[in-house]
Amino acid sequence: MIENSIPKYQQIEKDILEKIYQGVYAKSSKLPSENQMAEIYKTSVPTVRKAFSELVHKRAIYRIKGSGTFVSADEMEEIPNTTSRTKSMQNICFLVFTDITDSSIMKMIRGAQMYLFDKGYSMTILCKSQMSGSESELIRGCLESNVDGIICFAEDPKENAGSFRMIMQHHIPVVMLDRGPSDVPFTLVSAYNVDGGYQIAKYLLEIGHRKIVFAADTAQLVAEKDRLKGYRMALEEAGIPYDEKLVLEQIHLSSQQDKLMEIIRKHEITAVQCVNDKMAVEVMRRLKSEGYHVPEDISVCGFDGSDESQYASPRITTINHPFEEMGRVAASKLLSLLGGKKSHSQTYLAVELEVKDSSCPPKQVPAPKQDN
Repeated sequence: MIENSIPKYQQIEKDILEKIYQGVYAKSSKLPSENQMAEIYKTSVPTVRKAFSELVHKRAIYRIKGSGTFVSADEMEEIPNTTSRTKSMQNICFLVFTDITDSSIMKMIRGAQMYLFDKGYSMTILCKSQMSGSESELIRGCLESNVDGIICFAEDPKENAGSFRMIMQHHIPVVMLDRGPSDVPFTLVSAYNVDGGYQIAKYLLEIGHRKIVFAADTAQLVAEKDRLKGYRMALEEAGIPYDEKLVLEQIHLSSQQDKLMEIIRKHEITAVQCVNDKMAVEVMRRLKSEGYHVPEDISVCGFDGSDESQYASPRITTINHPFEEMGRVAASKLLSLLGGKKSHSQTYLAVELEVKDSSCPPKQVPAPKQDN
């Protein structure tokens, strides 16, 4: 029983920790807001905020400005409660040129945040969803905070070229995650996407598939080009000609899914290699609506090892993407740049195939179910 002499914020802190250990608040889950917690514990918002602050120092939770408070996915360690761990002389920002809407971005943020915290640094997160104005206002807000270093994720760096130039004019060290601008040297931490595309295609070929569609989303992105390159390498190695008709872009569009169905029927396709897990879910949903069974009729593979692959039915064969490790390595590189390192570097982390339930050896000819 908690004694009344214990400050209220410590009581809240202890209770939340117990709920985390008991699994009431699962790893990576979003906690109730400060206002909601204040109602739950019958206290003030500042008291809840103090409890959250203590839990952040214990690495039990982490906070993303504009998105909320989340339970850490890592094992928690007791860390001395002292503000001296935060090195205020370095103002580090994680800049996201898109809305934080999927688990992959959150994992990169978490990896960077945990690494920096271990080294005694704090990190501010700024994302597009926080801004009611333009992207340039997001950058100005970042620069006006006297930021010393930036870790950056941009969905399409070409669209953000003006922002990059603005940052470079201020000579601020930047580490890009996953992709970066093509017209200037930059420091990058990414995954080995070529090998991931190769691993998926090679696996499908090894279990007997010979006609494999490559389903892309935004084909001009470097990551997607690299995954397609790996697909082509595996086909060439197996002596199978590359067929442009079997490569579809913007597979999220219904018109392109119509085209996919036509290709499957016309070319007796037995597998679809999707550029990411989200597209794999879209493809499986469309196949099911057309009467196909995955994987018995058509095997479907994704990429990224995202939450979509874990909770889809069937679970998606995918490439595990080291998002958290990318965040940690990016933070390490940024500290090196802040420490005086001048040269740029590009680091590609290994990826790993994980075979699940959405793939199997092919039938001779896939056929949609016919209504009786």
